[in-house]
Amino acid sequence: MKDIIEPVDTDDGLFHDGDPSTGAEGTIVYAKIMNALQDGIIDIQTENKNILAEAQMTPDPSKNNQLLTAIKAIATAIAATAASVAVPVGTPLAWPTTTPPDGYAIMQGQAFDTAKYPKTAAAYPSGKLPDMRGQTIKGAPDGRALLSL
Repeated sequence: MKDIIEPVDTDDGLFHDGDPSTGAEGTIVYAKIMNALQDGIIDIQTENKNILAEAQMTPDPSKNNQLLTAIKAIATAIAATAASVAVPVGTPLAWPTTTPPDGYAIMQGQAFDTAKYPKTAAAYPSGKLPDMRGQTIKGAPDGRALLSL
């Protein structure tokens, strides 16, 4: 992205119309400022077009919400990717306090609504969480039966 364009070289940094009745001259526009404006506009357009391309969109001059739509699509894709690598629903999670994080439950053998929590029901089809009080989560050792010594 290009740096910020320097303002036009006038006392207040603004362009001015001339006024022949008062003798006030208009701002003289040099190629330097016009080229900077053109480069800046092209740069912004290129940056925006790259955002659209990332969202697999083509610029449409009849629409004025494409950038927002593209950003939402990109954010949705990022969220989906994050969700796909998150801890799967139903995974027991060791937690150091008596208050579980939002969206989690302490596994005390309680029933849950399988219609309301279908992802949890996929892990626990009985509609009942296991009672993990006093239990230890162990992994399967290589070459031995689960929970063997």
